[in-house]
Amino acid sequence: MTDIEIEVTVTIEKVTPKQRGWMPGFFEEVIGGWVGEPLQRPEQGEYETREQLF
Repeated sequence: MTDIEIEVTVTIEKVTPKQRGWMPGFFEEVIGGWVGEPLQRPEQGEYETREQLF
């Protein structure tokens, strides 16, 4: 869409987890529910250097 004027309208509404399809109590049961060993993120290594495209 070039060389054209458009109008955009944004509507903000409060949405509950139930309206989004989450089961009742889902967040209360899941958040903070990990009881296993602590998760660890290993080193990611070096990023490769790529050629410039332009």
